[in-house]
Amino acid sequence: MRVLMLSLAVLTVMSGAAMTSQKDAPPGKVPFERVCATCHGPNAEGAQGPKIAGIEMEYEEFLAKVRHGGGEMPAISQSQMTDEEVKQVFDYLQSL
Repeated sequence: MRVLMLSLAVLTVMSGAAMTSQKDAPPGKVPFERVCATCHGPNAEGAQGPKIAGIEMEYEEFLAKVRHGGGEMPAISQSQMTDEEVKQVFDYLQSL
């Protein structure tokens, strides 16, 4: 019984820590991880896709690239990532 209670306590603390870290994450990090990290790497340093950390393009150009794709970049629809999330990702990438 004691082991079960200890296990439940550890799981509760761990799940609370995970929720806190997502809550404390910069606004663009969560949508970046959901949509972009698979190709651009977890830190936007490049993987299958190019490095985009510290991106130096204008937001309008970035939004067009996200929406229309190009080369190996697929188009990302508004149902996958809203314009507000794209702006948050853009700001997040500039901060890296």
